[in-house]
Amino acid sequence: MTVQVQKVGAVNGLKWIVDGFALFLLRPLVWIALAAIWLLLALGLLLANPNLGQLILYLLTPALGAGLLVGCRALERGNDLEIAHLFAGCRSHPGPLITIGGVYLLGNVITFGAFMMLGGDRIIAAALERASDPNAPPPDIPAAPLLSVLLLVPLFMAVIFAPALAMFRNLPALEALKASFTACVANLAPVLLFAAVSAVLAMLGMLLFAMVSVVLPMLAVLLYGLGTLVWIPVNAGAVYRGYQALFGRDAPPEETSTPA
Repeated sequence: MTVQVQKVGAVNGLKWIVDGFALFLLRPLVWIALAAIWLLLALGLLLANPNLGQLILYLLTPALGAGLLVGCRALERGNDLEIAHLFAGCRSHPGPLITIGGVYLLGNVITFGAFMMLGGDRIIAAALERASDPNAPPPDIPAAPLLSVLLLVPLFMAVIFAPALAMFRNLPALEALKASFTACVANLAPVLLFAAVSAVLAMLGMLLFAMVSVVLPMLAVLLYGLGTLVWIPVNAGAVYRGYQALFGRDAPPEETSTPA
C-alpha cells in the first residue's frame, strides 16, 4: 500500500505538542490512569526479570503506544477514552507492532555496541567513579563514543510514526518503518523541532526534580512521577497529530473504532 506524504512547516513540530496537551485535557484522569497502568506493567516486568522484562518492554512499546493513538482517535471522534484502548494494538495488530519493537530493540543494541566500541566503557567507568566519590577530579571523557548517539536519529525517524501506520493503514512493519523514515526526511525541520522541544521538556523536568529533591525529596518524587504520567499521553497526542499532519486523516475507520 502506497502512502502519500505531505510537507509541513517547521512550526508544526511545536504545534503537535500543544495539540497533544489539548487532547490530554479532554480526559486527563483517564489518560493518567492509562499511563499509570503502562508504568506499573513496565515495573512489574522489570522486577520479575530485569533482562527479560526489558526485552519484552522494547517489543511491546510500539503496541502500547499504538493503543494510546487509538485513544486519541476515539476522543477526536467524540467517543469515550477507555482503559481498553491501551491494549488495542496488542489485540488487532500484534505482529507488525511487535516487529517494529524488535527493530527498535535491534537499533538500540547496535547503538550501544557502537558506543562501547568507540570507548564508551571509559565513560561508564568515569560515571561510576564520580558517583562513588563526588570529590574526585573531573575524568577525561573521550568524545568519540558520543558520536554513536547520532545513530538514534534515523532510528527515531523510522519508529516514531510506524505504529500509527501499522495500526491505521495496515502497513507491514518494514513498510511502516520505511514510510515513517521517508516522511521524517521530507519534514526534517518540524520533526527535529518536535524532538528538540521534547528533549528540553524532559531535561527541565529532571532539573526541577534535582532542585526540589535537595530540600523536599518526597515532593520531588511526586512531581516527577506526575509529570511522567502527564507526558506519556501528551507525547502520544503529539505523535498522533504529527501522523495526521504528514499522512492525512484518511485512515480506515474500522481500524480506529473503540474496542469492545
